[in-house]
Amino acid sequence: MSNQLLFMYFPTALGALGANRMRSFLTMLGVAVGIAAMTGVTSLLQGFQGQVNDSFESMGTSTVYIQRSSGPSMGGGPGRMLEGRPELEVSYSDALLQVDGVVAVVPVARTYATVKTTDGVEMSVQLTGTSHAWLDAGRRSVHAGRFLTEFEVTAGQDVCVIGAVVSQRLFGNEAASGKRIEVQGVGLTVVGTLSGEGQIMGEARDNVVIVPYTVFQRWEELGSSLELMVEIEDPAMVDSMVPVVESVVRWLRGLGVDDDNNFDIMTSSQLQEGFSSVSKWLFIGLLGLSGLSLLIGSVGIANIMLVSVAQRTREIGLRMALGAGKHQIMYQFITESAVLSMVGGLAGIASGVVLAGLISAATGVPAGLEPWAFAVAFTVSMIVGVAAGVFPAARAASMEPVKALSR
Repeated sequence: MSNQLLFMYFPTALGALGANRMRSFLTMLGVAVGIAAMTGVTSLLQGFQGQVNDSFESMGTSTVYIQRSSGPSMGGGPGRMLEGRPELEVSYSDALLQVDGVVAVVPVARTYATVKTTDGVEMSVQLTGTSHAWLDAGRRSVHAGRFLTEFEVTAGQDVCVIGAVVSQRLFGNEAASGKRIEVQGVGLTVVGTLSGEGQIMGEARDNVVIVPYTVFQRWEELGSSLELMVEIEDPAMVDSMVPVVESVVRWLRGLGVDDDNNFDIMTSSQLQEGFSSVSKWLFIGLLGLSGLSLLIGSVGIANIMLVSVAQRTREIGLRMALGAGKHQIMYQFITESAVLSMVGGLAGIASGVVLAGLISAATGVPAGLEPWAFAVAFTVSMIVGVAAGVFPAARAASMEPVKALSR
């Protein structure tokens, strides 16, 4: 259909649709729902993907992660995925540091705990036990005060560094350094506050209390959630270093040549690839559901257009009698169908953006939508309209003028 013909029949199409407002509204609703679902899903997945990419970038590209299991175990104790797997040990660090190219090995253990001040203010936090090297390995920075020292970690001193959210909640605008807090019966002195980072992948990275791993054992066995962050000197060597680190850990855990690993080892790039694969199939599945809704909407458009053709038989006959060709009749009804679907598509895009914004506000997952996504959604709605209008338009164009006028 040429642009000239489209613009010629566009006002006629709008007039015909405006004459049957309720019918047009109900027809557009099916398309609007499908496009809204498509737009909302795309917006949330794009925003979430961007947040995940930022998270992996913050993890750095020079770190190898060793875990007892890649499954969730934080704060919930060992799960079924951990059965038969011995705990990791901090002592692995000594052997790993002997490997050429390894510059640091950082133990990290996590759980959840309740923190309160001497004034009785309390909150739930993520409690992390680690070493003095965590700050650099975790790509974090200190906003006020300082981080843990090697001596404090070795000596198991009762000190901690708190996140920005914890500092604000417990102490307001006052300096947190030097203040005392209590973590489930254990008193700690705050020596520093981390710079704020907000939420990444739904995790509040500022709602954290960092303690020496030697102190962490007062709340929970270290090995139950322990993982090791192995820092590689040259990021370009990470992939080649993974087998080396893996062989050392296998030796430390007494595994034979034919034994499977009883631990997991991965890099941030591998984690990112795994997430991208999952998100891709999730995206395809959700778009499939949106497509089903659009299919239902297209059937609705086709039915309504068939009804419209039946009700406007005399009009079609009159136009043919005045010289309108079959292709012109077809263009008219296809244009009406396309306009119906495109208006529904525009309404769906707007609704999808609003829906994504509401979900984002409720969950903290950012909503992000690229301009191409709007163009794709609008184009899809137009294609649906044209496809749904072909059969009704062909039926209208096949009428005999005399018979049409006699009805």
